[in-house]
Amino acid sequence: MWRVIITWTVGGEQNHQGSDAKLGGRERDHSISALNSLDKEKRAISELLMDVTELLVRRGKYAEAEPLYREALDGRRRELGDSHPGTLDVINNFAILLKTQHKYAEAEPLYREALDGRRRNFGDAHPDTLDTINNLANFLMNQGKFEEAEPLYREALDGHQRKYAEAEPLHREALDARRRELGDSHPDTLASINNLAISLKQQGKYAEAEPLYIEALDGRRRELGDTHPSTLASINNLATVLKSQGKFAEAEPLYIKALDGFRRELGDGHPQYGDSCYNFANMLKIQSKNDEAASYYDLAVRAYEQCYGTDHKETVDAATKADECRRA
Repeated sequence: MWRVIITWTVGGEQNHQGSDAKLGGRERDHSISALNSLDKEKRAISELLMDVTELLVRRGKYAEAEPLYREALDGRRRELGDSHPGTLDVINNFAILLKTQHKYAEAEPLYREALDGRRRNFGDAHPDTLDTINNLANFLMNQGKFEEAEPLYREALDGHQRKYAEAEPLHREALDARRRELGDSHPDTLASINNLAISLKQQGKYAEAEPLYIEALDGRRRELGDTHPSTLASINNLATVLKSQGKFAEAEPLYIKALDGFRRELGDGHPQYGDSCYNFANMLKIQSKNDEAASYYDLAVRAYEQCYGTDHKETVDAATKADECRRA
């Protein structure tokens, strides 16, 4: 399994810009002050509340984010209604947060509510619905409810494979239009480049995806800088598509650059640092570099322990793989 590094979103690899894309340094402090200055009603449904909440999640500050999610959810239920897409987004993401804190009894009904609402609003085949199906399946699998999880996994997989193939010409059309209207370096163009690369990669079209990942990375380096989390995520994802083609020598320095950058920018207890260590360890394991792989799995374990806990699925998975490498 390979972990695509993304901003805080639901489901798999997506082009949602997280709070760090909007809020940085003094601007973050100013945003928190601005949030605190809003009256209760405006604050509860403000985008600023979600920006600050998602920022805390990205920084691994789950306990601080939880009451803000509750406030946002209560406000959206009251002002928008239970079935509004904005309410369902908060329900889904709040369920994910609760799961990471092992509050399973509270998370499960929220996952089911989000899925039921998205089925009604968007239909069974909509990408948001498929992401929520996958999220609920993962949750049930973690709970050992394998018989409930399996049909959901199958539904999500079948739907996603169809959707990637269907989405490819639309992504190409959007990219062509944005290149023409906005230019190659505009953030929206880079988002379209990234989305098309994802669609191709998920269909196994690695050779077509690779130059697009490179273009997206070059653009993010120019626009955001080498150390921005979105740039580091692009580095990791390019390394993964190179690995998928057996280009290990090209992938290795990229993995190292990504994990070193995440450690400096986000700390060694952040899940994105853990994911980058895990991905690099997987590649080392494929090459039978078991001692080195075990050491990077160990780094992933320590990161996951800090953000998820010792009994979390990802922590246990990384620890198990480290042990397998030591026994090999």
